[in-house]
Amino acid sequence: MRLAFRKLLSAFAAMVLSVLALRHMHSDVFFFTFIAAMILAIMYWLDVGAELRAAEDPSPALRILGILLGVPQALLGFTCLIAGTAVVLWVLYNLVVERQPGFPSLILGFGVGPSLITFGFGWLIYAFRRQPLPPSESRDA
Repeated sequence: MRLAFRKLLSAFAAMVLSVLALRHMHSDVFFFTFIAAMILAIMYWLDVGAELRAAEDPSPALRILGILLGVPQALLGFTCLIAGTAVVLWVLYNLVVERQPGFPSLILGFGVGPSLITFGFGWLIYAFRRQPLPPSESRDA
């Protein structure tokens, strides 16, 4: 857990340093480093939350922190679920009621919509579920 927490802190530090460097040096490179650090911070945030929820006998404060760190994951899952449902409904509307001029193809709509629904449902389910820790390997060789 400490490694994931260090990665999260380093991603936040990289975001702050990128903003400071962008302010003082006016180079677009630092904007891209900020975006990369922000994406990494989101991923590490989810990892830290999952590790806190999977910890053996956590204190009440760590248990609450693990649940709070699962809230952004649940929001991401809910957003994907809503977006996927909207895409599927839009495709069905274009097939059944009236074909809109911006409707690209049936394959694109039915490919993106169900995958977003599946992805969002998975994120929503695992946002607060306690995942078991991987079994430790024995070194009896």
